[in-house]
Amino acid sequence: MTAAIGPTWRGNLVAANAWSSSHGLSHIGDGQHVGFINDFYDDEGWWALAWIAVYDLNHDSKYLDQAVTIFNDLEAAWNSTPVGGLWWNKKHEYVNAITNELYFSIAAHLANRCPDDRERYINSAQAAWRWLFSSGIFTSQRNVKDGLAVGSNPGATEIVWSYNQGVVLSALTELSAATFQDLYIGIAKLIADAALANLTSADGNEDAVATLRDPCEAEMWCGIDGATFKGVFARNLAHLHSVSPEDRYAEFLRNNADALWTRSRDQYNRLGLVCGGPFTEPAGASTRTTNWLSKYMDKRINGSNKDRSEA
Repeated sequence: MTAAIGPTWRGNLVAANAWSSSHGLSHIGDGQHVGFINDFYDDEGWWALAWIAVYDLNHDSKYLDQAVTIFNDLEAAWNSTPVGGLWWNKKHEYVNAITNELYFSIAAHLANRCPDDRERYINSAQAAWRWLFSSGIFTSQRNVKDGLAVGSNPGATEIVWSYNQGVVLSALTELSAATFQDLYIGIAKLIADAALANLTSADGNEDAVATLRDPCEAEMWCGIDGATFKGVFARNLAHLHSVSPEDRYAEFLRNNADALWTRSRDQYNRLGLVCGGPFTEPAGASTRTTNWLSKYMDKRINGSNKDRSEA
């Protein structure tokens, strides 16, 4: 859901308000998992950030309250794994990066929006960052690995996905604002620069411009989730850039938007999986995410009025 929050989210806000008003946030679910609480802590984390983003747009406290409710469920499970941090799910199958990054980001966001509990959320965010930093989830090149070999069904722990490099950037940016410490911005830039150095490639690009890549692109199929990863990274890098601008970030985002539009688009204006092209079927989630990504980067970085039609 958070992948949709950007230029297109204001248009969806009316629908979100109508949905929650008619059903009540705390009662939405499938009958077993209500109030956006389910068996996967990472799912809960995405929902919490989504409702915080809605709150930022309409200032209706019910959305912030829902994010707090979700965070409370995550917080209750904090430090419950053999190595600390959070499990990926409630079956204790895996300790992965994204779940712990989401927890970190939610806490940091709430610290800037819940003044009565500011210190509580700052403490939670700092604890999450200390865990991430010391857990071994960072490579020697400052990239975030997918996770740790802990649990009954650990994933491909050593793989480096773009979205894992992105969520932590906004978390650190929000923590910097909450604590008035620029140190966290500096750390975020080290992580962002490592991603730009190690997760990009100019291979196959006629103009030799490096574009963001994910490991699954070698097979030209990243599934529904993987096709959205680069959008998560770009949105969070743009957030860091909006707080502490760097020409290299603006150039990177602009180049990726231009590459998408010129080399990874078909006759129906659908955008493909690989930023540097060529366009390949199926478009699916990659079209929705990269189309949003292209529009978002133009508005945030260029202020461009180019007509990039939605698929």
